[in-house]
Amino acid sequence: MRNQSVAGALLVVAGVVVKNSEEQLGRPPSLLGPTMFVFGWGLIAFAVSNNKSNKGKVAWRVFLPYLAAAVIVGAAMAMKQKMRKSGMVPLVLPVLFVAGWLLFAFSLNRNRLLAFGSAGLVFLSMLLFLPLQRKNGVVDGPGMVLFTLAWVGLVQANVM
Repeated sequence: MRNQSVAGALLVVAGVVVKNSEEQLGRPPSLLGPTMFVFGWGLIAFAVSNNKSNKGKVAWRVFLPYLAAAVIVGAAMAMKQKMRKSGMVPLVLPVLFVAGWLLFAFSLNRNRLLAFGSAGLVFLSMLLFLPLQRKNGVVDGPGMVLFTLAWVGLVQANVM
């Protein structure tokens, strides 16, 4: 599962980097970033649901990472659409995003402390630093660094 965890994390991070880079450079949006993002989440959900620590393959334990991934991907993409169209994001979308991440961290039953800590880094990155960076025109700020560190932690939480 280590390879699937690493590949999924790399696809998610690369997808976010591609999407954000296109926006910051003023390029027309492509499907490359979102496609990498979605496939990465599918792969990481597969890796987590098939983790060796998921003894007995209890149905809700197998389903939980997929549900969390779907909530996170849906909320993230809806927030991006709202930001592009009106700039205003309804509060329900960040709440769903946070709930999905908490659910995903809970599904990593090998090292939940690391998983929840990594989810906290994602919250800081995606809900605080990256919006501030976009608003102030900062390209290389702490947002993507925190996001990448969060994914390193999540992969470790799944393979430890």
